[in-house]
Amino acid sequence: MVCETAEQITDLGVRNSNVKQQPKGTVLLSFKLSIGRVAFAGCDLYTNEAIAGLRSEELTPEFLFYGLQQWNLLQNVDQAIKGATLNKDKLKKIEFKYPESLVEQTKIAEVLSTLDRAIEQTEALIAKQQRIKTGLMQDLLTKGIDEHGNIRSEATHAFKDSPLGRIPLEWDAKLLDDCISSDAPICYGILMPGTGVDDGVPVIKVKDIFDGEICLNDLLLTDPKIDAAYKRSRLRTNDLLITIRGTTGRVALVPIALDGANITQDAARIRLKAGHLSVYFFYLLQSADVQAQVDLQTLGQAVKGINIAEVRRLRVPVPPEDEQKRICQLLEQIHSAWQASAKYRDKLLLQKAGMMHDLLTAKRRVTPLLEPAAAQ
Repeated sequence: MVCETAEQITDLGVRNSNVKQQPKGTVLLSFKLSIGRVAFAGCDLYTNEAIAGLRSEELTPEFLFYGLQQWNLLQNVDQAIKGATLNKDKLKKIEFKYPESLVEQTKIAEVLSTLDRAIEQTEALIAKQQRIKTGLMQDLLTKGIDEHGNIRSEATHAFKDSPLGRIPLEWDAKLLDDCISSDAPICYGILMPGTGVDDGVPVIKVKDIFDGEICLNDLLLTDPKIDAAYKRSRLRTNDLLITIRGTTGRVALVPIALDGANITQDAARIRLKAGHLSVYFFYLLQSADVQAQVDLQTLGQAVKGINIAEVRRLRVPVPPEDEQKRICQLLEQIHSAWQASAKYRDKLLLQKAGMMHDLLTAKRRVTPLLEPAAAQ
């Protein structure tokens, strides 16, 4: 729904340009460069030559809105031409199937809009959970939680000065390097992992790390001989990874399925020593304070990156191990709820994609839903 725009036009501009007024409720379609973006006009507005306003006596606006997202709009476009665009003539020649009954079109749109509302509500819940998680992380990773389950404050608990600012008296301010296992220093991985081989060793790239997880679906499998040359960066379950080139600061825990895998030069492996919990540092490295340090040390133009030496010098607050556990328990609860909502959202998106394909290609009909309504 388009209600506000970055640009406005005056009456004088309207009179001296080729913009066209589109009434509220018109289906809008971009047909140049970003071909196929669809929206409703949320108010009377004007469009330029890159946007088409579509109205039809044979199609309801809602059915047209969903149909344009499913039909092949590029069937008459030479996609080999850079910057290829649609035009009115090509739009008119697009072929697609649709039910002649406006009642059936309306019911199809109702089914799909119900899914859209569920997706929007779930995304709103995800955003709310993320805000709660961010706020809780800020409190727990700077003030901590005492043995009674209360978040500390300077009014009720002892704090001290540190290179990180004021921290609880029981905490230490350390360099990340001081938290690392002595037999596994922070390091990056394989410089040239190759194009992959069957039955090779999984190699994790930046693209594989997203939202705190490692996607297992499309991992490169490097030649075991290449992996053998980089034994130093082999992974163990519960190692931490942080991306250091390209997109810096993404963090993930290594799952048991990737025990023995490797990484590229674009990520650093972090293996903690006793008394330093991987799950605590998983959240800590994603905190605003640590991410700000990463951003500050990220340099470069074409390819940005942070040096391993700077990763080792990241300053981190470290509570006693029992408090690390208490902090993790709280953060895991909200993180698990966020994950469940995100997975449900993804399930709805897949369901919508399948439903759109079936309903808008007549593979599946909504006529059974119309019969009870007709009988009333």
